[in-house]
Amino acid sequence: MSQIPFLRLDRQFENIRHQIMPAIENVLKSGRVLQGVQTKQVEEKIAKVFDLKHCVALNSGTDALSFSIAALGLKPKSRIAVPSMTFIASASAIVQNNCIPVFVDVNPTTMLMDQSKLINLINSNKVDAVIAVHLYGQMQPLRQIVNITKKKKIPVIEDAAQALGSKRNGNPPGQLSDITCLSFDPTKVIGAYGSGGAVMTNSLKFAEKVKLLRYHGNKGAESILTGYNSQIAELQAAIINIKLKFLKSWQERRNRIAEIYLNELNSQNNLSFFKILEGNIHNNHKFVILCDERNKLLSFLDKQGIGTKIHYAIPLHNHKQFRNYSQKNDFEKVEHLSKHIISLPIYPELKEIEIKKVINSIKIFYK
Repeated sequence: MSQIPFLRLDRQFENIRHQIMPAIENVLKSGRVLQGVQTKQVEEKIAKVFDLKHCVALNSGTDALSFSIAALGLKPKSRIAVPSMTFIASASAIVQNNCIPVFVDVNPTTMLMDQSKLINLINSNKVDAVIAVHLYGQMQPLRQIVNITKKKKIPVIEDAAQALGSKRNGNPPGQLSDITCLSFDPTKVIGAYGSGGAVMTNSLKFAEKVKLLRYHGNKGAESILTGYNSQIAELQAAIINIKLKFLKSWQERRNRIAEIYLNELNSQNNLSFFKILEGNIHNNHKFVILCDERNKLLSFLDKQGIGTKIHYAIPLHNHKQFRNYSQKNDFEKVEHLSKHIISLPIYPELKEIEIKKVINSIKIFYK
């Protein structure tokens, strides 16, 4: 194991063990391990965090995306815009619903979907829906986009898998879109010790459709549509309920670590950073730098015992699973940036001495 692993869930667990273990025992003693009180509490808390009327907890963020698309009731082969720089599920969920992903290049200063390119696609009637991804914890601006999509009756889904705690102009994700998706993957700012996700919306119609999809289309004793089994485990819901109490303090710590990284590395000529847009509150789910000689730097940091990742090394439009959806769109920005990004360790349990080692190691490499 690296001396400074990229993620330390073990350290996080030790800090909250005294709350986690009794909660797990209480669930098991209750005899209700699915769709019980813990799931209901998660749904109520998440709806409150996002200031939305309905929340449906699911077994994964991927299911949240897939069910959200299904809830829209789009026609087969509908075209859905999605950024080419995001996790694979943002686009695979489109294909799962017999729709066509329309990949969009990114803004080079933020790595978020290029707004002007998206607007051109919308205005030229080349997309039937939009998945806006809040990448690394920074929110995609949506006001201008939604002003256009509403007139054209084009639905918008927010992929907020990485944006729990993030805000734009004082508002959380979900205030401008039709449906918002969340992930409780273990790597997220609030994660399960397994898998989990949620769909949030102000639409009762969409929420009810997602509930039907969650468990075999069951409505009472009758199954009224073909659904799935995507129930979140009560054990995972109990863990998430505990972790949500730390959302603010953990986010403050992440932001402090990001601030230290920026202050200490900003003067390095061979490094650059993505801009935080005015009005955005970043949750720093990931701290991503742009660097020259990426492979050499990755190798050097690994030898120093520092764990790193690349989010994401291959733009979505270049993945083999999407080769049948090839497009003539320009992807110059994302293809360039994807060759230069590195994600550094950033989690609340990261110690000051470890932060200094990461910084000093990068400075030594570029001496």
